[in-house]
This record gives sequence, structure tokens and C-alpha cells, in this order.
Amino acid sequence: MNRTFRLEHHPVDASTTVVVDHFTYDRIVRAMDRHGMIHDLPYPEHPAPADPEERRAFLAATAAEPVGIPRHKLTVDAEWLITPRELTAALGAYYAHPIEQRNAADRAIDKWRPWIGLLLSGGNHLGIRCL
Repeated sequence: MNRTFRLEHHPVDASTTVVVDHFTYDRIVRAMDRHGMIHDLPYPEHPAPADPEERRAFLAATAAEPVGIPRHKLTVDAEWLITPRELTAALGAYYAHPIEQRNAADRAIDKWRPWIGLLLSGGNHLGIRCL
């Protein structure tokens, strides 16, 4: 099973989307965890709003001062929005690690560089949507 991530409010194409298989994605999430890019928040109660705008607002919810990407946005299959502030915080944690550790992830995971590129782009735009 593949996981797809796209820049928010952009068409799905190779420049705005990263698709990873289950095994690679698991390695990406573990590497992000090692680099302090993910944090644990209580999983929010998922209402079933009839209003599409309510649903979008729920899926975009974030901490007041994010320190990274909430784990549930990466591990629960829903159309979560990873916000620019969450992406910026996660990348700050990543770049705080020594270059040798960052390069090790790049060597070990073939989709790592495109993934980091998507996080950078999402942080500079409207975020990333988990599809």
C-alpha cells in the first residue's frame, strides 16, 4: 500500500507530490522520529461533521506552538493537513542534528531527499495534505 503526500492546494503531479511504499514510509517515519521531527499529541476525537469546511478545519488542527509534526498526522490514515508551522518546526529539529546524521538518513532511505524537499516546499506554502 502506498502513501501519497501533496502540497496543499496544488494539482497532483511529480513536482508537488511524493508517493512512497509502505516499507519506505515506515523507514521515513522512524528516521523523522530519530531526528526529533515528530511529537506525540493526544489523538483528537474525530467528529463526523456533515459540513465539509468543519471537516477541513478539524484535519488542519495543530498545536498552538508546534515542535514538530504530530505523530497521528503521519500514522493515521486520514486526509490530515500538516501545517507550515509544523513543517518548519520539524525541519528545525532535523537541521539541528549534525550533518553526518542527516546524511546517514539520505544514504539509507532512497526517498529521503524528495521527502525533505516536499517538507521544505510545504513549509513555504500552505502545508502538505496526506492523501
